[in-house]
Amino acid sequence: MCFMMMLCKSFLYLFVVRYCWSFNISALTSSSEKMSKLLDEQAKQSKNTGYNVAKIKVTNEVILQLVAKGNKKEHGDEILRLMCEYTVGMNENTLDIMTLSDFRTMWRVYEDIFAFGKPPFIEHKYDLLSMRIRFQWEESGPVDYFNYIKKDALKAWNYFSEQFLNLKSRLKGF
Repeated sequence: MCFMMMLCKSFLYLFVVRYCWSFNISALTSSSEKMSKLLDEQAKQSKNTGYNVAKIKVTNEVILQLVAKGNKKEHGDEILRLMCEYTVGMNENTLDIMTLSDFRTMWRVYEDIFAFGKPPFIEHKYDLLSMRIRFQWEESGPVDYFNYIKKDALKAWNYFSEQFLNLKSRLKGF
């Protein structure tokens, strides 16, 4: 039952990420564009296929930078997209842990993610009024969505941590 619920949520998150990627993000600041390029380079050099700690660090930094310095609607859209991407990536990692798929390749990645810990963007104190004005968000639309996706990112981190620690404790028995 729990596995099916997690699978359904993963499909929902994939739909949300697809939707968020359709936003126009061409007006990003040059520093966040540099971070995106760094993320792409890291992905090319990386031997694993999962959502790894390098992606999490860059995602975290871009989100926090856009929150601090962003002033266009596209910046707000990018924040939402990156939070969705993080949530989906962490859910995929959790699903891999639960099913033990690609376990040998990904174990080190999971350890690195767990060692990095919860990304700071999850517990960052956001000034929603300022964000609403700067990103031209309406109260009932993107602001609510932002709050939901932030909660989902926290749930994804908590569930990943729980499953990782559970698997790690089972492996100590061997």
